[in-house]
Amino acid sequence: HRYAFEKWLKKAREVSDSEAEREILNTIESKYIRYTNLREQVIELYKAGKREEGYNLHKEVRSPFFSIRDLCEQFKQMQYEEIGALTRSVRSHVKFFTTAASLAMGFALTLGIILSVLLWSRVLVPIRLLSLTGDRKDQESVDERDEVKALEKKIQGLIESVDTTRSE
Repeated sequence: HRYAFEKWLKKAREVSDSEAEREILNTIESKYIRYTNLREQVIELYKAGKREEGYNLHKEVRSPFFSIRDLCEQFKQMQYEEIGALTRSVRSHVKFFTTAASLAMGFALTLGIILSVLLWSRVLVPIRLLSLTGDRKDQESVDERDEVKALEKKIQGLIESVDTTRSE
């Protein structure tokens, strides 16, 4: 048990951030060293058959043990408070980034709608109108749902018309 406790005490030192935490750990360590020495004395007295002396010293050893336990609880409470503060901080950051992401998505959706309307009104509608204009005889030959192809046929027809006019 001794080595396990010392191992956890070492880990606690590695994660302690404040001076108050280090002070508690120092106190725990010094009291634990004294407690361990007294406990060893109690065991030696019992082994030597000195039950009365062992019993009296055993009663004295209980007080430092409970003191160490209370200090460990105090350190644990400080760690819980620190974890709680970190949790609140992380939640605050998450809330901020969630709000920012939601706003960005709303902005992107609005921008997408505006760009779609502009594309429709400034590009697609004029192409459709151009594909529908022209001679009546061309209108009959150009009966397509694809306005770009219809416009291409009209332009091709115009180019051919210009070529035939030049050659005449």
